[in-house]
Amino acid sequence: MNARFTFTLGTLGALASSSAFAEEGAELATHATPAMRVSAQVEVLPFGSAKTSGGQVTPSSTDTAVAYGITGGFEYAVTRYLSVGAAPRLVLNVTPKDASSMDKAEKELDLRAVVRGHYPISPGLEVFGAVMPGYSIVLSSTDGVDSSKGFGIGGAIGATYDLSPAVFLSGEVGYQRAFTSTTVKVLSQSFNADLDVSYAHVALGAGTRF
Repeated sequence: MNARFTFTLGTLGALASSSAFAEEGAELATHATPAMRVSAQVEVLPFGSAKTSGGQVTPSSTDTAVAYGITGGFEYAVTRYLSVGAAPRLVLNVTPKDASSMDKAEKELDLRAVVRGHYPISPGLEVFGAVMPGYSIVLSSTDGVDSSKGFGIGGAIGATYDLSPAVFLSGEVGYQRAFTSTTVKVLSQSFNADLDVSYAHVALGAGTRF
């Protein structure tokens, strides 16, 4: 009887200890994976294309010169493997590859949302894939040509490496295409034109979780 009673108490104690340990582990896991993250990255856009069409514009396509970008990010972790947020980007030197030194380079502003999937490879290292839909604006510096605006969609794959539980480095490669339109004014006439701008990019960045 005493043996059975002792065994029963020992079993209940073990279960209680296991439950407490599990709760503690879950709490630590929650603390180890903060819900918010803020990041910034610099990008090189080594190649792309710009296509014009519509209205009185003769359809044409040209390769773009090397451009440079800066992206900021703010994301919320919905689960350990999925986060959503915003990833606005400013692209500099938006110009044809064969542009002369006298031509003015444009800028592109991408107002994007981001949906990112995360997959841990080892402690402190994970790979990710991201989809970034948004609204793109090619800021015009040419008289008589309005800024070109429209829907854009991009994607990227990459990896992050943790320097600490709060700080990480990131690297990625990606591609974006923007379907924009603008109004061109010549003398007393005006007409619409479509501008399709696409870029590939490579990027390095850093961020913090909290």
